[in-house]
Amino acid sequence: MQRIELERYLAAFETWARVADQDVAIAQSIAHVAVHLRATYQGEVEIEALCKASLAWLRARRLPLPDVGKSCLLGRLIYSGEELRTRPCPIHQGHWSGCSPHACPAGCGWGMNLTGWLPNDHVDAWPEQGGDAQLAALEDAVRENFTADQLAVYADRLISLGDPRGELISLELAMRDAPTEAQRVRYEALLATCFGDLRSTAVDELRSTRGIGARAAVELGFLAVDAREVRDLRKIYNAHHGRYLRRLAIRGEASMCRDAFAMLSLRRHAWLERITIVQEPVPHYDYDVNAETARAVFAATPCLGSLAVTGRHVITAAELPLRWLWMSELESVRFEHAPHLTTLVLAVTQLDQDFAAVVDGLVRRAPLLEAIHVPAAAMAGIEVAHPTVRVRAT
Repeated sequence: MQRIELERYLAAFETWARVADQDVAIAQSIAHVAVHLRATYQGEVEIEALCKASLAWLRARRLPLPDVGKSCLLGRLIYSGEELRTRPCPIHQGHWSGCSPHACPAGCGWGMNLTGWLPNDHVDAWPEQGGDAQLAALEDAVRENFTADQLAVYADRLISLGDPRGELISLELAMRDAPTEAQRVRYEALLATCFGDLRSTAVDELRSTRGIGARAAVELGFLAVDAREVRDLRKIYNAHHGRYLRRLAIRGEASMCRDAFAMLSLRRHAWLERITIVQEPVPHYDYDVNAETARAVFAATPCLGSLAVTGRHVITAAELPLRWLWMSELESVRFEHAPHLTTLVLAVTQLDQDFAAVVDGLVRRAPLLEAIHVPAAAMAGIEVAHPTVRVRAT
């Protein structure tokens, strides 16, 4: 029979009563039975014995019984020895979400329970790299100006530090013109060394980094991933070089797109520059990504400059920290302020006569907006005399 320290057992019930917002009578019952248990037991005690003794003592005195039911929280505190979880899961957002045979990709599960909270020991960052001031400066330069010249200098520094990813980048730059067979063979070997855990098509397991296969491409030493499942993000997080995600496409039904986007808030994505979301049509019109989730994701993606969204009512955000935005519909993304936005592409099929008012609203919310690109077909019969509007052929 499983045993537990008496004080940990009592602390678990006190925590449960507080977190579950139990009334005063229940809290008093727990306090009274604690006195009895301390007088009767000490040290490690069988959990079943403590439970039986507590219930018998409370019933004999007709005191209110804690209605613990099948409390997932008590189970974690008592049987797993966990501390109270304090960080909401980005997918289940602090709400117990039932039982499922499929584990939560963000890691909030306990057994089959989707607890809604991440374990306190949840790893939310890739292992730290060795501190090298010159490399850090070069990384900043590459993020600012992603050119072949900058990448070549960056690759040389990685090579000098013994990082095979440096040779991978340098070799890919050299292979742009008539690559030799020897170069191709060496490149494939380096690709397997640096990113093989993501590109493998071996057995697809949630906690492994395998199974994305061809949907994880490598471009000049950085990842471009086409995610079709939320677990694809978990595989990137488990990958040795997952930190180098630069472009991400999320494609699928609404809940999958919402959850995969929310997963981005778990890690700091120092290189992620562009996100594409292709959401399948949905029958409702609620915005699937709320402002709180969007804020958390944008905080975790400091280099994000471009966002392309297909679908209706996909994201709502208080502030968009973007320079470039592409939307399939006017209602794809709703935002209150976009202080850095310079280019907006509307790939719409039809616009209403009040489009001029829409443009005025966009300009107010995005003061640096230089151009709103719209298809000529969608502008048929509509006149908008605004300097930002650019009509393009379709």
